[in-house]
Amino acid sequence: MAEEADELQQAVGGSVTDALAGWLGPQYAMAARAQLAELKGEDRLKLLRAFVQDWALLRQGDQTAQRLEIDRERVVLERERTETHLREQFEEWLKDPGAKRRLCGEGLSPEERERRMREIFDLPEKGKGGISAETLKKIERELGIM
Repeated sequence: MAEEADELQQAVGGSVTDALAGWLGPQYAMAARAQLAELKGEDRLKLLRAFVQDWALLRQGDQTAQRLEIDRERVVLERERTETHLREQFEEWLKDPGAKRRLCGEGLSPEERERRMREIFDLPEKGKGGISAETLKKIERELGIM
């Protein structure tokens, strides 16, 4: 079923829901026009009200979809801004010799340095799986703290 949905999405070149709405909208309008042409007075007004309610629900769905897309874009932008800000802040900290010593663990015993590295990179404690001592040493060399 998922494969069929993917194939259908590729066939319509995007959202199946959008493609279906694009097809159903004109069909609905043509059917409404045909029914309205046969009615007069109060019956015509009742049918128009029903069509307006249906159309308002359709538009509400469109607006909700647009709002969700805007929210997704906002989340992506906020994530990028946060990552950029953190990177800039970290670079500023590294310019401060005292902060660099604290962050990079200069003057610490090898055990304390390893403990801090595991904490910073959210790695499991020694002997509990995860990163090997060799990999930890490579990380330290890459960071220039060995």
